[in-house]
Amino acid sequence: MTEIQITGATGTPPYSVYVCDQTLSYCYLVTGSTTIPPTFTFNPPPPLDGAVSIIVKIIDSTGCEYFEPFSCPVTPTPTPTYTPTPTPTPTDLCYCITAVNTGMTTGSFYYVDCDGVLIEKIPVPADMTIYVCGSNPTLPDQVSITVGGLCISNSCPDPTPTPTTTPTNTPTISLTPTNTPTNTPTISVTPTISLTPTNTPTNTPTVTPSSTPTTGFAYLIIEPLTASTSIGNYMYSNSSPQFFGFSNTTQPSVNAIDFDNELNLYLDYSGWTNGELPTIITSNVPQVTGGVDSFGNPIVSYNFETVQVSAGTISTNAWYTWLIPIGLTNFNYQSEIDVSLSNPNIFTSVLTEPTISVNTFTYTGSTIPPVTYRVYTTYPSNDFLLDNTLNDIYFRGSVVSP
Repeated sequence: MTEIQITGATGTPPYSVYVCDQTLSYCYLVTGSTTIPPTFTFNPPPPLDGAVSIIVKIIDSTGCEYFEPFSCPVTPTPTPTYTPTPTPTPTDLCYCITAVNTGMTTGSFYYVDCDGVLIEKIPVPADMTIYVCGSNPTLPDQVSITVGGLCISNSCPDPTPTPTTTPTNTPTISLTPTNTPTNTPTISVTPTISLTPTNTPTNTPTVTPSSTPTTGFAYLIIEPLTASTSIGNYMYSNSSPQFFGFSNTTQPSVNAIDFDNELNLYLDYSGWTNGELPTIITSNVPQVTGGVDSFGNPIVSYNFETVQVSAGTISTNAWYTWLIPIGLTNFNYQSEIDVSLSNPNIFTSVLTEPTISVNTFTYTGSTIPPVTYRVYTTYPSNDFLLDNTLNDIYFRGSVVSP
């Protein structure tokens, strides 16, 4: 991707300009305040500087967001190990490619999509698996690549049970064992589509939590009321527009730019990582339905699994707030969250506050992974203002809505 010029913009200046990947999972700030016109010229920042296709997001001074896709011809830089010459790829050579990153940092790879276009440096975040349709995957960096079966209409095929059989002299494979009466088929599930798989229920009793794929985490922030002074002073001294922590009975701004700045500032508070406040708790967010989690509750795609806050984690009332990457909810909203103060299998479903979850913010610090999130709380309702002194608290994702 080379130089980009923006000659005009709709909305009310000044504007903030971001560069995002094609799924809008990762956005990077280019400028925080500029007027267009005159023409604004820039180069996409890393790691999107090598991408063939990106999306430019512009936010005006009123908080309105505008999106514009950009792409340029494939001009790969020759290297000693890779000299691509992509040509149009016919449909019958369009395969399901699986990229798995089990490391601690973001990896990447190249491939040719089903239209014969070279896609460069596809990011694969830590502990994530993505699926794409195409061919010729190359240059894997911290990822493991597997090429599967043919794609159907540019989508990976639906998951089907794959029985494990014992070779015999019979020339065909049969699901009715004849020579090995103790042979039990082992069910394996192949996720269906790319970065945001569709909800495909798998009614297979043999699937267990250890075999259920997950692609990332939701993050639980615990803000005790006793921290109101330290958090409030920190936010105020760093010029937060109107949010000084939930413990100070304040709510993040409605304006998208202010919201992004406030949540970045809030997460950069040192108390989350230096032991002053409770450690941030994580929960897997599965991308397919099937099996049960470690507490015996059903695993439902895009809803985070059951997590426990042990009694005495914080011996006072505190606000419990969930931060979830937008891609892990299939770009929808965690509209309801289950909560229980005693039993990990009996919950009350609570509505999250839509005036807060409507906005996103792209975190740029190091407290949690730097991706784009939504914020899920019940504030100003007190449903998530809880006392953990004597009771375990359990949460799990309940309903994801468009």
